[in-house]
Amino acid sequence: MSLAEASRSVVLYRIGLATFITMLLSTAWMVHQFPILTESGVSRANAALLASLAGVASIMGKLATGWLMERYDAGLIACVTNSVMAMALLLLLEPFRSTGTIIVAMFVVGYSNGTKIQICAFLTSIYAGMRNYGTIFGIMASIIAAAAGLGPLLGSVIYDLTKGYNLLILIGFPISVIAGLLLLRLGAYPHWSQSLEIKKRPAAFKVSTPPRSS
Repeated sequence: MSLAEASRSVVLYRIGLATFITMLLSTAWMVHQFPILTESGVSRANAALLASLAGVASIMGKLATGWLMERYDAGLIACVTNSVMAMALLLLLEPFRSTGTIIVAMFVVGYSNGTKIQICAFLTSIYAGMRNYGTIFGIMASIIAAAAGLGPLLGSVIYDLTKGYNLLILIGFPISVIAGLLLLRLGAYPHWSQSLEIKKRPAAFKVSTPPRSS
């Protein structure tokens, strides 16, 4: 795909917007997860253990989601992975919140948070091709960086205004669903022509070897 075509691709705009939303929420959560847990009544020691559980789940998410996207509809897998974050956040609110639901929520949140960059990179490679992948994914990486910078700020502003994190959780529920739906039904995978996608490289310079004297 050329850069001009990429600038007009609705699919790439959907991938970029979904990535921005999920990274915004993920980084807000990762920075503020400890006080969110203690605010929910979890002790500081148990909050540290739950944060470690989320880290393990994050690694599992990277591996499992990558395996699934290579074998099934990548857009559908990405949609489900983003949307389950909403269910996890719901479990942290009253009257659903309990010791068991908090553990489940932290595992699901960790799993989902670990997949964001992988989902963006994989879908971009499929729907943009490899001809200008470096430039196109560089733009996606800029979107990721912007969201990563704004997410913690968003969480801090919400806490300062409301003296709590319930609003962050309530906002996170619908935007997780939106981020999931943006990646649903992206369309059939394009069949990129190898001759068009791979830029021609100059032939390697060959050094001729002089014949050996007998």
